[in-house]
Amino acid sequence: MFKTRSLVAALVAFALLASACGDDEEAPTAEEAPEATAEATPAEADEEAAEAAAEPEAAPAADSSDPIRIPLHNWSSQLVGAEVVGGILEEAGFSVEYVPSDSQVVYQSMCDGDIELVHEVWEGAFGVAFQEQVDKGCVLDWATHNAVTREEWWYPIYVEDQCPGLPDWEALNACAHLFATAETGDKGRFLGGPVDWLKGDEERVEGLGMNFEVVNAGSAATLWAELDAASADNTPIVLFNWTPNFVEAVYEGKFIEFPTFEDACRTDPEWGLNSELTHDCGNPADGYLKTGVGEHFPEKWPTAAAIVQRMDFTNPMLAAMAAAVDVDGKEASEAAAEWLAANEDLWRGWISGDTSMTEMAAAEDSSDPIRIPLHNWSSQLVGAEVVGGILEEAGFSVEYVPSDSQVVYQSMCDGDIELVHEVWEGAFGVAFQEQVDKGCVLDWATHNAVTREEWWYPIYVEDQCPGLPDWEALNACAHLFATAETGDKGRFLGGPVDWLKGDEERVEGLGMNFEVVNAGSAATLWAELDAASADNTPIVLFNWTPNFVEAVYEGKFIEFPTFEDACRTDPEWGLNSELTHDCGNPADGYLKTGVGEHFPEKWPTAAAIVQRMDFTNPMLAAMAAAVDVDGKEASEAAAEWLAANEALWQGWIAG
Repeated sequence: MFKTRSLVAALVAFALLASACGDDEEAPTAEEAPEATAEATPAEADEEAAEAAAEPEAAPAADSSDPIRIPLHNWSSQLVGAEVVGGILEEAGFSVEYVPSDSQVVYQSMCDGDIELVHEVWEGAFGVAFQEQVDKGCVLDWATHNAVTREEWWYPIYVEDQCPGLPDWEALNACAHLFATAETGDKGRFLGGPVDWLKGDEERVEGLGMNFEVVNAGSAATLWAELDAASADNTPIVLFNWTPNFVEAVYEGKFIEFPTFEDACRTDPEWGLNSELTHDCGNPADGYLKTGVGEHFPEKWPTAAAIVQRMDFTNPMLAAMAAAVDVDGKEASEAAAEWLAANEDLWRGWISGDTSMTEMAAAEDSSDPIRIPLHNWSSQLVGAEVVGGILEEAGFSVEYVPSDSQVVYQSMCDGDIELVHEVWEGAFGVAFQEQVDKGCVLDWATHNAVTREEWWYPIYVEDQCPGLPDWEALNACAHLFATAETGDKGRFLGGPVDWLKGDEERVEGLGMNFEVVNAGSAATLWAELDAASADNTPIVLFNWTPNFVEAVYEGKFIEFPTFEDACRTDPEWGLNSELTHDCGNPADGYLKTGVGEHFPEKWPTAAAIVQRMDFTNPMLAAMAAAVDVDGKEASEAAAEWLAANEALWQGWIAG
């Protein structure tokens, strides 16, 4: 890498020298120079500067004006990333052309001069084909991204209940019959990626003597469609997956653990378990992600070559690019445009070579501890120590402060708490926004999670109360939920008082025949739910998602009148013209991070890290389950989460 960087530096220096000096014989003398025009006024100069800034820069004179050809392959992060790379180069003044290309032969295409650069060279899939052309000298190993990759056979977590011994490959092979289909007969089916992804799965099956047949999906979309269908009813499936990818945020699962990869596994039959065949191992567990360019790229586009060498994609970046297409349903071009808009400081640093915009010096940050509150529900307790652990790993001091979730936003205004990482819209949206409007709390980030907090019942209650989940049907059945404590009124078991749910106001606003009884803790909610479920006793209680409950108990949220902001403040809104809260909670609420108003000035590096933290529904549900189902301490669950997701949060630190 040092040699290629030196080459670029030399080429750029030579180009700048040539453009500055020109040919001595052709340089105009003072007498030959064009006559100077009248000096522009300051206003005219400002206008000209503004017009110039509004136009993309032309490609530097030393660089070719030929288009830089970038391939388009058949997986989402690559399609988005190709247009991100192209967009950056276009912003720097270069012409770009996108060429649909088979990822199996793209490196030969680079040698033939038909493709200029490939920005996603995955070690597991393409390392051999890439290195073959690098060894020939017609492709240059140009840069290694910060991302750490893995590409392997993978299964959704429920398969472990059907096939004991997983993720060991021999245990999988012993269960091959579980994965058999009409297409594969008595052999298990492994659903591989498209053929041109070069995974060597057939060779592995043969090398390890596995009772599986490889069936290649036609596209990544086919993989996810099959995974989704299988997960709907827990059908056994083993398929090709990779990280970074959106899948890990949507489905819990694990990679199969094959014999540890070594280069010799692919080339030397004498290596490994099978002395006659190769590929008797897994793929690299910590593979690289590289950028390759054609051998003449640095000479033909020296400035572009330097820019491309500074481009550095992380695991979270690639996962987000994939999710934008595969989860959010966006076109690759739309996702690329949004990424470029959201990361302008970063890529402008790649263009200019000045990365200071994305690297704040630690010396700028205060050494005071960052105080994080501890509330009274499990995902928050685990998540607080996850956030704290990441900040400590980045060199900051952290202090945990037990805090009432009802007054924590005022505590932030008073300077007693620095950040809250779980601001649920339904519970705390009003209290949070009140302090944001005052300016003493900053709305700092919105997580990828979509939340709901609402009255909820276990599914068996539908047999006892027809018409559910409609709220009026529930009210008609209020007597079923009556207790000695509530008399002839139904009992709604609410969360702790400081969760600010407005349940009493709702009961009054909708004229419901219920009395709210607040549980002292989340643990009390789950204990009552467990006891009621044992003999199908009618119960309606507060629940939320993401949470572990949906994985343990089948049930539904009550459907109240649709939430609007006016419901909480305007009595004239809704069914009751005299009272507020005559509606439900938001069905697709936000989950935000808030920080104190002085946080970005006092801890600028930490502020940037916190803003990149992005928790998803499966992450929060898993944190809750670790405590409420598995019985772990929050600190233990946090340590396990940090260990299992290191690539993700290291990316948040690195940016």
